[in-house]
Amino acid sequence: MTQDERRKFIPLATRAALASVAMACFLLLLKGFAAWSTGSVAMLGSLADTALDLLASLVTLYGVRLAATPADHDHRFGHGKAEALAALFQVMLITASAVGIAWRAILAFSDPQPTTGAEFGIGVSIIAIVATVFLLAYQRKIIRQTGSVAILADNVHYQSDVLLNGSVIVALVLDQYVGWSGADPIFGIVIALWLAWGAFQASSNAIDQLMDKEWPEDLRSQFLDVAARQPGIRGIHDFRTRRSGSHDFAQFHMEVARDLTVANAHDIVEAVERNLRTAFPKVEVLIHLDPEGHVDTDNPPGRGGRDAALVWETHMRIPFAQIDAFADTPFGGNQAAVMPLSAWLDDAVLLNIAQENNLSETAFIVASDEEGVDFDLRWFTPGAEVALCGHATLASGHFVLSSDTALNRVRFRTRQAGMLEVARADSGYTLELPAWGPSPKAMPEIVTALNIAEPVETLWHEKGYALVVVDDEAIVRDLKPDFVALAKFPIVAIVAARGAATDIVSRVFTPYYAIAEDPVTGSAHAVMVPYWAPTLGNSFTAYQASARGGKLTCRLEGDRVVLGGACVTTIEGTFLLP
Repeated sequence: MTQDERRKFIPLATRAALASVAMACFLLLLKGFAAWSTGSVAMLGSLADTALDLLASLVTLYGVRLAATPADHDHRFGHGKAEALAALFQVMLITASAVGIAWRAILAFSDPQPTTGAEFGIGVSIIAIVATVFLLAYQRKIIRQTGSVAILADNVHYQSDVLLNGSVIVALVLDQYVGWSGADPIFGIVIALWLAWGAFQASSNAIDQLMDKEWPEDLRSQFLDVAARQPGIRGIHDFRTRRSGSHDFAQFHMEVARDLTVANAHDIVEAVERNLRTAFPKVEVLIHLDPEGHVDTDNPPGRGGRDAALVWETHMRIPFAQIDAFADTPFGGNQAAVMPLSAWLDDAVLLNIAQENNLSETAFIVASDEEGVDFDLRWFTPGAEVALCGHATLASGHFVLSSDTALNRVRFRTRQAGMLEVARADSGYTLELPAWGPSPKAMPEIVTALNIAEPVETLWHEKGYALVVVDDEAIVRDLKPDFVALAKFPIVAIVAARGAATDIVSRVFTPYYAIAEDPVTGSAHAVMVPYWAPTLGNSFTAYQASARGGKLTCRLEGDRVVLGGACVTTIEGTFLLP
């Protein structure tokens, strides 16, 4: 947590503590007069509790202000545990109050004293309940924002006050209106037991903080998943967490490739810290850098005999994101999985992962140290590796750029499509692809498999793209190919026509690669844009009319095609590879 963030949270906790002191003073005066007027043991118990509330609130105020004191030479981690100490002091006061009330109630059984002024006592209790409810609501708001354990203990204490005052009302009604003289001391004992239970609950969080208890397992897992998203990480171990007041601390050892320069390793650490700061703004993070394979820890195993952070020692944890590309809302565009690797795995393993994901494309990226190259990129369908995939490239750019807000563009080196670039744009991103202009070629078997009677033109590109142009948008939308026949050809089959709402409309079929119809295909537009540009100009719009559908902006710039579109991340997680 930064100093600015601390300054933001600290005044909130202080204001809550001051509100608690003011409330205790008000209730002390009110209940003191009511206890004197009614002679009720229950009201006396409520008065004693309020007196201790005042003392506890003063201690809370002191603890919160001390915890807010910046770290100094003798307290390098700050003074956050002062809140836990203040909370324990409150617990002792609550316990003492419970013992005193119980003892007074027991004496009342042997020497009962009449109670009077029920109306006044009940009125005072109602006022106290209303005032306390407002204080509790304010405290809960502050607790959500700061996580202050001292304010939490104070809140637990005041929750008991609501029941205390309710008990006073019931006791007075039973004693003076029903004639049950034993009601008042019985409720006094009930109040004492409730206070003792509240003291036990309030002590738990304070003791956990003083003993540096680890975060809950689900929070630890969330933290690790955010850290693991950054490409270049080879492993994480010795993950430790704790809380001190409203401050959270996390530290871990992070492994990177042994041949990285200090500067490159530092860049990875900085990116991880930025991601964690965004997702966990109240956490102060300390990262120790290790070369890959170097594990030096005395960190004991977690629940179940194995710490969640140490899973990396027995599984390769690959961050996974499922992204809808060329879509500005979920459930549209084309789905792609993006998975950053620390180094290339065997091709057979990459294909197995793509088959497990079972999406039209899985993009794998590996960070590069070479100048002018940010990542190496490859694409796999469930059936094979492909030469170019536009939507998975756009999704990869979204994955990298959304993980590091300091970047405005990212460059990918590919094996068959050269250098590709994704950059931020007002409406999402722009994607640069090579312009693969097709050449006329007769393809009667492909046309027959597509069930097209009279194409306007058929064209071919050597990367395996067949473009069939028809004269009506309706033909494109209503097309029903013979997928069995079409699957015999290792091609990307494109059917396109002029459109009404957009300049062109198309559909793309790839049954050979285990995808019958591709929802939105960026690489197909790398072929179509050079074809349509002489007719439509160098800038136009396109719609791919699949069931999911996707809109693109298209621009031809020399030997490059620039596509525009948005992306939406729908799933984030971790792929465990044995």
